[in-house]
Amino acid sequence: MSDTKSMMILPESVNPEEYSANMPPTQIRTETVFNKPRSINNNTATFRIENTGILDFKSSRLVLQANSTNGNDDKVAYVANCGISALVQTATLKCGKVICTSQNFGNYFSIVHNSFTSNNDKTEHDRYLYGTFNGFKVGIDNNNDNYKGISFAPSNSMKSTVNSLADTNDKGSSFSIPLSVLFPGFITTDIPLYLLSQNLEIEIVFTPENGIGDRAIICDNTATAGDKNTIAQDEVMLIEDHHFFSDMRMEQIREAYRQNGYSAPYNDLISTRDSLTNGVTTAVRSNHQISGAGKMVDSVLCANPITDGTFSCVTRAFGRYGSDSCLEKKTFNLVVNNKKQFPIDVSNMNVAIMNAIYQSMYGQNPVEIPYSLQCKLQKVGVNTDRTFNSQANYADIMGQLSYFGCKLDDVKVGNSPITLELLRHDSQTALKAQDIVSFLTIKRMFTITPRGSIEVSYS
Repeated sequence: MSDTKSMMILPESVNPEEYSANMPPTQIRTETVFNKPRSINNNTATFRIENTGILDFKSSRLVLQANSTNGNDDKVAYVANCGISALVQTATLKCGKVICTSQNFGNYFSIVHNSFTSNNDKTEHDRYLYGTFNGFKVGIDNNNDNYKGISFAPSNSMKSTVNSLADTNDKGSSFSIPLSVLFPGFITTDIPLYLLSQNLEIEIVFTPENGIGDRAIICDNTATAGDKNTIAQDEVMLIEDHHFFSDMRMEQIREAYRQNGYSAPYNDLISTRDSLTNGVTTAVRSNHQISGAGKMVDSVLCANPITDGTFSCVTRAFGRYGSDSCLEKKTFNLVVNNKKQFPIDVSNMNVAIMNAIYQSMYGQNPVEIPYSLQCKLQKVGVNTDRTFNSQANYADIMGQLSYFGCKLDDVKVGNSPITLELLRHDSQTALKAQDIVSFLTIKRMFTITPRGSIEVSYS
């Protein structure tokens, strides 16, 4: 109970921890609401949340399921490193006005889940929550005599490990995304809905399905790149946890808000996406404006997802969410307020300095993931004779699942947007078709006025 209370937006004067035993009881009652969308189709879904109690962002979650098209039962599967997150292109939280937006959500989830989530969580928890399959172990070849990096765990069989899609709701599986993951800036913030004058709304834009790799991957040798999937609309819902104190305590909270209102900082994401030139073997340097003008920016996170639909990794493993960004082939610099952040490109720095820049994204506690997923001096993956999902070399995952970026520690950006200087080079094989996707973490201010309206501003 104390953990739940600590996450709530409560004025200090009515914080339950400040009261003695003679004060009104602080026990929390929770009501779980199964909220179906007001409107839904294969492209969008809209939810309206009733203004009752205090909404718990950590335990409330969006439930999604996709079905394969008729006749394609068990031939396609959720994307291995994203699960149902690949179904979401954009999520918007609003209350009269937009509070925060998660764009390119599948790519953001892929980066964070692969590089900032422990292997134990991936294999023991997240595969059941999100429908993912991206746990790794030390890999060896079929002769059991050559350790070559990382490999999938615990099995090579796609159908026994990754959740395939069925052609009916009952035969398929639904998974969920906590609101604190869908809107990462609100991970420690809950909203007192009963104080608001307008309803909170969530809008979901589903990822357009232009081909295999957008929302699903192939998991059967008889499947083709033209096989499709649809959103299982009857299964989509919000499961909301609304917390309540005693009537007396809830009224005290209301009165405190009426007198003083409430303000708190939070984070929002700004995402940009560009297509990059493919098929080149010489060094290619390009500049990309990645927004941030006039904002307070805390961090920059980028990746190069491969988009080539003929590549085994796209069709058989990671969809268009595999971040091909090992620094044997790539390096970067940032221009903020017309000044380069680093005197030389990051990969040309002393190894210790380079690692410090990358690991600044982890904070003080790097997660327990294989070193080859963190090290930027080697290709990520395993070039082995074993197969994954009927594809050799573990479906060409070599060079995958890496990010690049750094903490900026709340830099105030002027009128010019941040520029990413990117250098790509592969002298052995031509570069695959890929995008550059960036995410800026920006600081914003969230205010509940005495009248019950929500105001948002940039720090």
